[in-house]
Amino acid sequence: LFLAVLALPFSAAFAQMDMTTPSVTVADQVVLHGSVRVDAVVSNGPGFVVIHIDNNGAPGPVAGYRAVNDGVSYNVDIDIDTTVATPVLYAMLHEDTGEVGVYEFGTVQGADGPVRVDGNVVTPAFNVAILDAADALLMDGMVTVRSVTMAEAGWVVIHADNMGAPGPVLGQALVEAGTTTNVMVEIDASGVAGTVFPMLHVDTGEIGVYEFGTVEGADGPVVINGVVATVAQSVVPSMRARDQIVLYGDGMDMMMNMTPMFRVDSVVSEGP
Repeated sequence: LFLAVLALPFSAAFAQMDMTTPSVTVADQVVLHGSVRVDAVVSNGPGFVVIHIDNNGAPGPVAGYRAVNDGVSYNVDIDIDTTVATPVLYAMLHEDTGEVGVYEFGTVQGADGPVRVDGNVVTPAFNVAILDAADALLMDGMVTVRSVTMAEAGWVVIHADNMGAPGPVLGQALVEAGTTTNVMVEIDASGVAGTVFPMLHVDTGEIGVYEFGTVEGADGPVVINGVVATVAQSVVPSMRARDQIVLYGDGMDMMMNMTPMFRVDSVVSEGP
């Protein structure tokens, strides 16, 4: 069972929300860690928020989903498959009418169908720029970025670390509009101290020529709603883990065959 995170204090916009009519509120956003954020969901009963990729201006295949509780949920983060994402995504509200917490639409007849209000499916579209740069060892002077999604052709620019922020440019690679996987960027490895900052830039000057910093106004960073499309990426042995709740109760092993577990998101190791 997934629980939505409640964000306090509420914004003025959320304070005016209709708390009874099913709805999904989602903004254009930069996606940096493989999950999109839905600002608010109103569900009459348990349900799912399902992220669909674009198919010629309409919701297409599913990229990810997450269960939501009855009522209002705020700041719902939904993991998606960034390798199949599109620059336009759809956040569709579904019922949970089958096995609770198990998304069965399309596999169990009649289960977990889309929610409709006044005959229309609840599925707002939103724009994204995606930078999915998992930690990975630097190999032969190349940084690998797992997946990039841009509305127009642009640049993946690798910046050096400057006290925890993007510093000088180490290298760049041109990518086409849409989704590009396994982007390889050759860099000057002499400027790497352990962490680099991949960043998405537009290609607004001479096409195919990286001119940011040399031609005024050209090839600037991708920014959506004040968020720059950049993220720290470790290229040396490292480990990442998010804040989390670890629960354990008496008799849990006997009754549920469970033990307390702490989840590590990723490990980069040079050997076993």
